[in-house]
Amino acid sequence: MKISELSRRTGVPMPTVKMYLREGLLHAGAKEGPNKASYDESHVQRVRMVHSLLRVGGLSVASARQVVAAAASDLPLPHTFGIAQRAATAAGDPGDVTPAALDRVRDVTADWRLHGDGPGRIIAARALAATT
Repeated sequence: MKISELSRRTGVPMPTVKMYLREGLLHAGAKEGPNKASYDESHVQRVRMVHSLLRVGGLSVASARQVVAAAASDLPLPHTFGIAQRAATAAGDPGDVTPAALDRVRDVTADWRLHGDGPGRIIAARALAATT
């Protein structure tokens, strides 16, 4: 698919997709000419992930780049989650999370061994509020 179709399918504006490419957040497409590339489902998934990291998670481009690199690597899953947690923790501001979203996250995680309202819950509540 062309970059315009990638933009349409993800709902991310084309200039933003191009910025993701420039910043190394999105892997290059298959070259079809000097100024033409083809993109596939892996690009759709990556754009969605990057967009969530930046817009919902509030990560900086540099932090998102670290999370994307970890997710694309052969690192063990717990290590990748640790990288993502550290990046998300730096972006976690409880002031923009509604009490209702936090309550829903507490309900879902009631049986989990977690400590208080840590940054993971704040990030989950922000993501939940953004998708409902």
